[in-house]
Amino acid sequence: GNWFEGSKATDTALWIQAFRKVVHAIRSVAPNVKIEWVMNAHGSSPGCPPGQNAWSVYPGDDYVDIIGMDNYDMYPPSHNDDEWNAQCNDLHGLCHLVEQARTHHKKFCVPEWGVSNKLPNGGGDNPYFIS
Repeated sequence: GNWFEGSKATDTALWIQAFRKVVHAIRSVAPNVKIEWVMNAHGSSPGCPPGQNAWSVYPGDDYVDIIGMDNYDMYPPSHNDDEWNAQCNDLHGLCHLVEQARTHHKKFCVPEWGVSNKLPNGGGDNPYFIS
């Protein structure tokens, strides 16, 4: 999201290099730690990352143990099967990400999940999304 200082980075190669450097530092003192690479559901804010494609900053399989997604019912919400399926199979959708985790032989996680009443894009207390 563009509200984080790190979102100001416009050089994807530099971002990947920084991620890898942090992974090396962490693993140098905790070699068994598991590293998550997590994206926002439905993509990110305009220009975050450049081209609005989170996969452009994937740091590589050697640096990631778990691929994940923060998934909230907003931007846009899912009220029915058609909306859910369109979002789930999008480049930044849950279904697509699960398939990518399988393709990369990674575990999958959803560290953040919930409904949102943030207007105008939140689904509110949406039973469809919860189920």
